Amino acid sequence: MATGVAPAPGPARGSVRRIVPTRKQAFSELSPVFAAGVVWAAFSLALGLRGETPSGPVPWPREHHYLAQAAFVLPLLALMFLVYVRAASTLARALGASSPSAISRAALARAYGRPLLFCYLAPECVAYALAGIGAVTAVARFAAPLLFVAVVVLTTRVVARSGGLGTGRAALASIGATLAQAVVGGLGLR
Repeated sequence: MATGVAPAPGPARGSVRRIVPTRKQAFSELSPVFAAGVVWAAFSLALGLRGETPSGPVPWPREHHYLAQAAFVLPLLALMFLVYVRAASTLARALGASSPSAISRAALARAYGRPLLFCYLAPECVAYALAGIGAVTAVARFAAPLLFVAVVVLTTRVVARSGGLGTGRAALASIGATLAQAVVGGLGLR
């Protein structure tokens, strides 16, 4: 039955696919973060099975920390990444980004996941394999600051290029985003 009313304009065919990534696209975009999470979970499991305990305070019995961390590191890392992405976009917008929505989640995943894997987790795994748990604590003293600097530098580049900000403002957004995710991770990761 014709009503004589033209249908309301809606999104063009296929536009939903461009906005909402498929599972395959999302996995591909987030693979650097996922890879770091898998390595961290495996490393935590190995530490836990060998009876290692963390040097810092934890909210449960220390002897169970690494086994627990093996189970929660992937979801916590995903939450940390979401906080990081949201903080980077929000801070970029507040600092005058011309298009904060153009900041690529995939580029941020690379800026976040690759340094986590190569500047932090790989040195800790190698230190543990070569010299035991004491070496992990020693390596973390330089690996953690190196990780922070690497993530801030790479995130600054992403935010400046895709958000249309100058380097100084992009660096401020990057520092804020990196600190925000670190606060979330600091609640349970060792």
